[in-house]
Amino acid sequence: TEELDFEINIDSINADSEAFLPFEIERELGFSYFGSIKSTNGEVKAMRIKEVICKTPTDTILVAKKLLQDLFSPNLSFRYLSIHPIRSYIDSSRNSIYIYIEGILPSKDISNDYLSYVAKIIINLETKKSTRIVIPGGYLSTYGWLFCSDFWVM
Repeated sequence: TEELDFEINIDSINADSEAFLPFEIERELGFSYFGSIKSTNGEVKAMRIKEVICKTPTDTILVAKKLLQDLFSPNLSFRYLSIHPIRSYIDSSRNSIYIYIEGILPSKDISNDYLSYVAKIIINLETKKSTRIVIPGGYLSTYGWLFCSDFWVM
């Protein structure tokens, strides 16, 4: 497995809204989401991934927007135990790309579900098919994910 260079572009959502609870925000946005969206004083604010471009030794791959559009507040630089910024790998057979995205909550309380989700995107380079798995942070903390040093070993 080899780590790949990648480029990530972020955009933000700013909307006037009286929504406050997550289900109210989802209703206002028109879709469900993973991650943190802040709603204060009648305004909804969020950062989300606009696009990810992976650079393999022979090609450049643009990740489909449908795989990214509901992932908010991605971790761009924070590291602590098992928490890492976005990463991209190609397998040793050079057939698949693996992209790991972790969402970060605005709290600094590491013990309180600081990680809001982990998303794993797999792109088969031969068939161009993709798969995505997203696990909410609450499930991960139940299993002690934060302190599992070999969680990301492939």
